[in-house]
Amino acid sequence: MLKPVSAIAATVAMIATISLASITFAQCGSCGTGDVAFGYPGGSCSTCSTGQGFAGRAGHQHGEYLKAKLEHAKQINAKVSARNQAWPKPFTCADRQIYTAMWAPMVKAGFADQTTITAVHFEEGKLTRYGKQQIAGIMRNMPQNHKVVYVQRDGDQATTQERYNQVQEVVSMFYGQAGRVALTDRNPINQTGTRAAKTTENYYNAIAPPIIPVADGTSTVGSSVSN
Repeated sequence: MLKPVSAIAATVAMIATISLASITFAQCGSCGTGDVAFGYPGGSCSTCSTGQGFAGRAGHQHGEYLKAKLEHAKQINAKVSARNQAWPKPFTCADRQIYTAMWAPMVKAGFADQTTITAVHFEEGKLTRYGKQQIAGIMRNMPQNHKVVYVQRDGDQATTQERYNQVQEVVSMFYGQAGRVALTDRNPINQTGTRAAKTTENYYNAIAPPIIPVADGTSTVGSSVSN
């Protein structure tokens, strides 16, 4: 059964009233309420029927919001443009630091092997001539940040201290660098020049001789070789 037209109209009017009542954009500049007629921004306040400053206040707030968003977008665009123009210079330093940080422990360990005094540099508890020459080479030839003489620890604490004192005395007397001696637990592996040369020689001898692929008379290389 169909409802009368008047009932339908009343229902639509009620829904419209509820929808309009839920619309609130800003407060009225006269009475301070948030009730506003349909439309944004503007309309008169249904409470005081004046709405002085209502439309202007809502519009001003909306305009300030858009202005702030535009300014933020300009800042982002400026930053992105500056980065694009400066690339890759800002990232070069970081790349170098990552690369050097990867190799730094290996380089440090290599210098430590070259600057460590072991038991072979002592004979009958005394620093040998070979040991003194080793110290001289360290103090004269090593870079400043690697100019440290390491004394390998021995199983006997007294022996270790005696070796340390002798090395410290030589460094202080001849080079005036008392703080350049330290103890270490490293066991340096130093290869002689003969062994290094032999390793290189074996590497090149193991390489197969180069062979030029010669086609059956169909290529320039094959023709020139055959002729």
